[in-house]
Amino acid sequence: FDSLTSNVTDMWLQRMAYIGARFGAFRSVLGWELINEPDTPYIYASKAIIQQYPELQEFPIKTFLPWIQQLARALMAADQGQHLLTTNFASGKYMEQLTMLPEMTFLASHDYQYQGGTTHALHCGSVGDVQNRLRHAGLASKPVFVSENGMVPAALEAQDDPTGRGMKGSQWCSVAAGTAAADFSWWWDSALIDSP
Repeated sequence: FDSLTSNVTDMWLQRMAYIGARFGAFRSVLGWELINEPDTPYIYASKAIIQQYPELQEFPIKTFLPWIQQLARALMAADQGQHLLTTNFASGKYMEQLTMLPEMTFLASHDYQYQGGTTHALHCGSVGDVQNRLRHAGLASKPVFVSENGMVPAALEAQDDPTGRGMKGSQWCSVAAGTAAADFSWWWDSALIDSP
């Protein structure tokens, strides 16, 4: 994001204006997610990649936040329905900063467990952690959706939870923890296909 040219930003702003004008009247749209996990390349960059591209060492949050606000304002100006608006990160590291932006009207959180075990128990704890962090930061007034969850690698989910108990439990946990809606496993298709 540090190297975004004005031409690239202009293209994004035009895209936001188009989406808002084209789909803003649709009552079937819950909300807009501006960008999905922009920090992913920074999290998973190998040492070799970082040597070649040193800018991938740290996600440029100070540059990203004003940029995403610019996009949000362009979309909001064109959106007749004034839909909810968010973006999200692969890591929870920047969640509080993002949620403080007035343009972000809800929070979409992702929760992946990188180990075996009872998926739903791990997930319940981390959904509770999300809610507690927001409450402590004074940000609990915005609705939270855990829009993705699961175990990584995906094979663990089918192997450790062949009956889908964790997938069902995570839906219950997300609502019981106070999120705005039930979440769903990213790997739902393999969980259902691989189930007995």
